[in-house]
Amino acid sequence: MDLTRAILKADPKAVVIAMSSIVNKKMIRESMDAGAKDFLLKPTNEIALSSVIAMWSD
Repeated sequence: MDLTRAILKADPKAVVIAMSSIVNKKMIRESMDAGAKDFLLKPTNEIALSSVIAMWSD
């Protein structure tokens, strides 16, 4: 969460997509509260990653 905040402080327009290999609702919520726009569970596949990137691209 600290890294998400630091990225957004440096670039408020950045789109942060959090990734984790652990399914933890609290961690997901904290990531989103810190400014992450989306969350992917690792390992992910190319389709899921491409879909999320496309959704948040300008």
